[in-house]
Amino acid sequence: MTHILMLVTSDLLHDNRVRREAETLAAAGCRVTVVSAIRPADIPALGWDAAAGLTAVAAAPPAWQAATGWRRAAGHAADLWRWGGGGSLLAAAADRRADVVHAHDLDTLPAAAALAQRWRAPLVYDAHELFVDQMTRGPGAASIPWPNRVKQTLAQRNFARLERHLIGRAAAVITVSQSIATELATRYHVAQPTLVLNTPRYQDMTAGSSYLRQRLGLAAEQRIILLQGAVLPDRHLLELVQAMPLLPPAVVLVFLGFNLGTYQEAVRQEVARLGLQARVFMLDALPAEQLLDATAAADVGIILLAGHNKNDRFAMPNKLFEYMMAGLPFVATDWPEIGRVARATGAGLTVAQPTPAALAAAVNDILQAPARQAAMRTAGLAAARGEYNWERQAQRLLELYAALPTARS
Repeated sequence: MTHILMLVTSDLLHDNRVRREAETLAAAGCRVTVVSAIRPADIPALGWDAAAGLTAVAAAPPAWQAATGWRRAAGHAADLWRWGGGGSLLAAAADRRADVVHAHDLDTLPAAAALAQRWRAPLVYDAHELFVDQMTRGPGAASIPWPNRVKQTLAQRNFARLERHLIGRAAAVITVSQSIATELATRYHVAQPTLVLNTPRYQDMTAGSSYLRQRLGLAAEQRIILLQGAVLPDRHLLELVQAMPLLPPAVVLVFLGFNLGTYQEAVRQEVARLGLQARVFMLDALPAEQLLDATAAADVGIILLAGHNKNDRFAMPNKLFEYMMAGLPFVATDWPEIGRVARATGAGLTVAQPTPAALAAAVNDILQAPARQAAMRTAGLAAARGEYNWERQAQRLLELYAALPTARS
């Protein structure tokens, strides 16, 4: 039985892509071990069984976190320079010899490459984003204190060095959008990466859902705008809140995932400033198995990316596919990948500049035209049933693994 070791610095409990890939490979007969930043107490919530080929390992915090002063700073810097911040994953995985090592994102690639070399095993690099580019800040970067800007620049240059040095060692590269695949191939002169989209497992959501209405006590005539995912700067969230007074009073805004991210206080202050407390709801993220049911209860989904870097502009976020599978028409910023999907499927509208007025107009274009809303819902459901489901993407993953060279003893 092939043993696959996956490394990821995120919390596995909330990383649906990593979970889907691991479960797919285990169902195909592999033994999969995932080392991540999951809390040990949360491992049972995964529902994984080692007998079924799935093992989750919680990496201990890096030793430098327990230090103070210059020792902490020096330890962190050394970890970033050599391991991209993934040194603790290397330590946790060192005695778990595997036939394939799978690096989820650039911050695990150095550790994964070292293990693959040690075990003479093929390396798979799964680039969830253009990692280096996502560190490029927008206009707000000028307000960041200069020592932090220097640290950010040095970290970005180091990650660029690591990716340039290590991507060529991978027997296969996977990524999440065609534009990112083309960029990686061009930038590093490697073969075109395999495209495995961040799509959910297929569920027939034709019947819709009343989850959010019941949970929030909303009346039947009220309409729900949904912003799913982490609350982050450079996501035009203040403009979205500012669009609410331009919409009918029966329209409410729901943040689903408000416990994730770093921008909560700014959103709360804007809601309070505009007196929108009764029309804006801030809910924590839901487990993956409950997410589509909540999504299907909304009327319009929102996807807003500032586009300050190529990672933003080339993104195809999870929520894009979740909205379509839930039959939820969406409004999104018009970047290449999201815009292409919106136009090809007819499931969403795009805005060139996400001003409050433009966002309100796009939402109204959907809510005030029931026939159009129904057509967009049907288009999204059809797209999810056809191409944009995990079952279709899983075949690409399995074909890639079948073509890998075998580990050398």
